[in-house]
Order: sequence, then C-alpha cells, then structure tokens
Amino acid sequence: MERWFPSTKLCWACGSLNDHLTLSDREWTCPTCGQHHVRDVTAAWNILQSSVRLLPGNPELSP
Repeated sequence: MERWFPSTKLCWACGSLNDHLTLSDREWTCPTCGQHHVRDVTAAWNILQSSVRLLPGNPELSP
C-alpha cells in the first residue's frame, strides 16, 4: 500500500476520490454515487480492501 493512500477520501462503493475534504469533515457523502461515509470507518474499510487485494486468489469483499 502506498504511504499516502487516500483511505479517508476514497469512496469504497464506487472508487471516487473526494479531494475536497478537510480534516474537520468527519462524515461525507460521495458526490458520484451518493454513498454516505463516516470517515474513520471508510478509512478502515479501504485499508482492509487494499490489503485483501494483495492476497493470493484476490477474494472480493462487500460491506
């Protein structure tokens, strides 16, 4: 995983990157697909998905 992986700004539903977030934005809604995100939960989910992609067989996850 990249050092500056945008885990809190990346929509896990559609993959859209929301560069307009500030550190004070704790929740956000994806402007592309409308999925609502809690920033810390989104970060954890994106890190998990990114890590799973490195596993042999590349299993798919869904929330």
